[in-house]
Amino acid sequence: MNERKRTHLKTLFIILAAALILAFVYLAVPKECGIERRVDATLVQNGSPAERRQTALTISGTYKSSLFGGDSFAGKVEIDCLPVTAGELLNVVFSAEDKGYGALTYRSGESLEFVGYMRMSKTADEVIICLFEDMGDGRKGWSADTGAVISYPDNIENIGDKLY
Repeated sequence: MNERKRTHLKTLFIILAAALILAFVYLAVPKECGIERRVDATLVQNGSPAERRQTALTISGTYKSSLFGGDSFAGKVEIDCLPVTAGELLNVVFSAEDKGYGALTYRSGESLEFVGYMRMSKTADEVIICLFEDMGDGRKGWSADTGAVISYPDNIENIGDKLY
Protein backbone atom coordinates (compact mmCIF):
# COMPACT_ATOMS: atom_id res chain seq x y z
CA MET A 1 0.00 0.00 0.00
CA ASN A 2 2.85 2.34 0.80
CA GLU A 3 4.43 1.79 -2.63
CA ARG A 4 1.14 2.49 -4.36
CA LYS A 5 0.73 5.76 -2.44
CA ARG A 6 4.26 6.84 -3.43
CA THR A 7 3.56 6.14 -7.10
CA HIS A 8 0.35 8.12 -6.89
CA LEU A 9 2.16 11.10 -5.30
CA LYS A 10 4.91 10.99 -7.94
CA THR A 11 2.32 11.00 -10.71
CA LEU A 12 0.49 13.92 -9.10
CA PHE A 13 3.77 15.83 -8.71
CA ILE A 14 4.67 15.27 -12.39
CA ILE A 15 1.23 16.44 -13.52
CA LEU A 16 1.46 19.60 -11.36
CA ALA A 17 4.99 20.34 -12.58
CA ALA A 18 3.91 19.92 -16.21
CA ALA A 19 0.91 22.23 -15.63
CA LEU A 20 3.18 24.88 -14.08
CA ILE A 21 5.63 24.65 -16.97
CA LEU A 22 2.82 24.96 -19.53
CA ALA A 23 1.36 27.97 -17.67
CA PHE A 24 4.78 29.65 -17.55
CA VAL A 25 5.38 29.06 -21.27
CA TYR A 26 1.91 30.40 -22.09
CA LEU A 27 2.56 33.59 -20.08
CA ALA A 28 6.15 34.04 -21.26
CA VAL A 29 5.53 33.72 -25.01
CA PRO A 30 4.77 37.17 -26.49
CA LYS A 31 1.24 37.59 -27.80
CA GLU A 32 0.48 39.69 -30.86
CA CYS A 33 -2.68 41.63 -31.65
CA GLY A 34 -3.22 43.24 -35.06
CA ILE A 35 -4.65 46.77 -34.97
CA GLU A 36 -6.31 48.68 -37.82
CA ARG A 37 -8.12 51.74 -36.53
CA ARG A 38 -8.93 55.27 -37.70
CA VAL A 39 -10.70 57.40 -35.12
CA ASP A 40 -11.55 61.00 -34.34
CA ALA A 41 -9.53 61.87 -31.26
CA THR A 42 -9.62 64.99 -29.13
CA LEU A 43 -6.63 67.34 -29.03
CA VAL A 44 -6.28 69.65 -26.02
CA GLN A 45 -3.59 72.34 -25.86
CA ASN A 46 -2.07 72.23 -22.35
CA GLY A 47 -2.00 76.02 -21.90
CA SER A 48 -5.72 76.34 -22.69
CA PRO A 49 -7.58 73.14 -21.71
CA ALA A 50 -11.01 74.61 -22.50
CA GLU A 51 -10.14 74.65 -26.20
CA ARG A 52 -10.68 71.21 -27.69
CA ARG A 53 -10.53 70.20 -31.31
CA GLN A 54 -10.91 66.97 -33.22
CA THR A 55 -8.04 65.38 -35.11
CA ALA A 56 -8.00 62.11 -37.02
CA LEU A 57 -5.76 59.41 -35.58
CA THR A 58 -4.79 56.36 -37.64
CA ILE A 59 -3.22 53.38 -35.89
CA SER A 60 -2.24 50.29 -37.87
CA GLY A 61 0.24 47.64 -36.89
CA THR A 62 0.91 44.94 -34.33
CA TYR A 63 0.76 45.27 -30.56
CA LYS A 64 2.96 42.69 -28.86
CA SER A 65 2.51 41.99 -25.16
CA SER A 66 5.26 40.20 -23.30
CA LEU A 67 5.75 39.04 -19.74
CA PHE A 68 9.43 39.99 -19.95
CA GLY A 69 10.79 43.12 -21.61
CA GLY A 70 7.61 45.20 -21.82
CA ASP A 71 4.93 45.59 -24.45
CA SER A 72 5.68 47.10 -27.86
CA PHE A 73 3.95 48.40 -30.98
CA ALA A 74 5.28 48.17 -34.53
CA GLY A 75 3.40 49.92 -37.30
CA LYS A 76 2.07 53.40 -38.03
CA VAL A 77 0.57 56.10 -35.85
CA GLU A 78 -0.53 59.01 -38.02
CA ILE A 79 -1.92 62.21 -36.53
CA ASP A 80 -3.58 64.43 -39.16
CA CYS A 81 -2.56 67.69 -37.49
CA LEU A 82 1.12 66.60 -37.38
CA PRO A 83 2.59 66.01 -40.88
CA VAL A 84 5.82 64.38 -39.63
CA THR A 85 3.80 61.38 -38.44
CA ALA A 86 3.33 60.25 -42.05
CA GLY A 87 7.00 59.17 -41.93
CA GLU A 88 8.40 55.87 -40.67
CA LEU A 89 7.59 55.23 -37.01
CA LEU A 90 10.29 53.48 -35.00
CA ASN A 91 9.02 50.65 -32.80
CA VAL A 92 7.29 51.97 -29.69
CA VAL A 93 8.31 50.12 -26.52
CA PHE A 94 5.96 50.70 -23.59
CA SER A 95 8.10 50.87 -20.47
CA ALA A 96 7.04 50.13 -16.90
CA GLU A 97 9.67 52.65 -15.74
CA ASP A 98 7.87 55.32 -17.79
CA LYS A 99 4.44 54.34 -16.39
CA GLY A 100 3.47 52.49 -19.56
CA TYR A 101 4.45 55.22 -22.02
CA GLY A 102 6.51 54.70 -25.15
CA ALA A 103 8.40 57.26 -27.23
CA LEU A 104 6.91 58.35 -30.57
CA THR A 105 9.96 58.75 -32.79
CA TYR A 106 9.79 59.13 -36.57
CA ARG A 107 12.48 58.79 -39.22
CA SER A 108 12.56 61.86 -41.44
CA GLY A 109 15.22 61.33 -44.11
CA GLU A 110 18.51 60.89 -42.27
CA SER A 111 17.29 62.40 -39.00
CA LEU A 112 14.97 61.28 -36.22
CA GLU A 113 12.06 63.39 -34.96
CA PHE A 114 10.92 62.78 -31.39
CA VAL A 115 7.34 64.10 -31.14
CA GLY A 116 6.19 62.87 -27.72
CA TYR A 117 5.00 59.90 -25.70
CA MET A 118 2.12 57.51 -26.20
CA ARG A 119 0.21 55.00 -24.09
CA MET A 120 -2.51 52.73 -25.47
CA SER A 121 -4.47 49.62 -24.66
CA LYS A 122 -3.65 46.36 -26.44
CA THR A 123 -6.49 46.90 -28.92
CA ALA A 124 -6.16 50.71 -29.15
CA ASP A 125 -9.54 51.19 -27.47
CA GLU A 126 -7.89 53.85 -25.29
CA VAL A 127 -5.05 56.04 -26.56
CA ILE A 128 -3.25 58.94 -24.88
CA ILE A 129 -0.54 60.86 -26.74
CA CYS A 130 1.46 63.65 -25.12
CA LEU A 131 2.83 65.87 -27.90
CA PHE A 132 5.91 67.95 -27.25
CA GLU A 133 6.03 71.63 -28.14
CA ASP A 134 9.01 73.52 -29.55
CA MET A 135 10.45 75.61 -26.70
CA GLY A 136 12.12 78.01 -29.15
CA ASP A 137 15.76 77.25 -28.34
CA GLY A 138 16.00 73.95 -30.19
CA ARG A 139 14.52 71.99 -27.29
CA LYS A 140 11.11 70.35 -27.09
CA GLY A 141 9.11 69.93 -23.93
CA TRP A 142 5.84 68.95 -22.35
CA SER A 143 4.36 70.38 -19.15
CA ALA A 144 1.09 71.75 -17.79
CA ASP A 145 1.62 74.90 -19.90
CA THR A 146 3.32 73.58 -23.04
CA GLY A 147 2.54 70.80 -25.44
CA ALA A 148 -0.74 69.04 -26.13
CA VAL A 149 -2.64 65.89 -25.26
CA ILE A 150 -4.50 63.74 -27.76
CA SER A 151 -6.96 61.29 -26.27
CA TYR A 152 -9.31 58.66 -27.60
CA PRO A 153 -12.08 58.13 -26.74
CA ASP A 154 -13.14 61.66 -25.91
CA ASN A 155 -14.89 60.48 -22.76
CA ILE A 156 -11.78 59.17 -20.99
CA GLU A 157 -12.64 60.10 -17.44
CA ASN A 158 -9.97 61.50 -15.15
CA ILE A 159 -7.45 61.86 -17.94
CA GLY A 160 -5.09 63.50 -15.45
CA ASP A 161 -5.02 60.27 -13.46
CA LYS A 162 -4.31 58.27 -16.61
CA LEU A 163 -1.48 60.60 -17.65
CA TYR A 164 0.64 59.91 -14.60
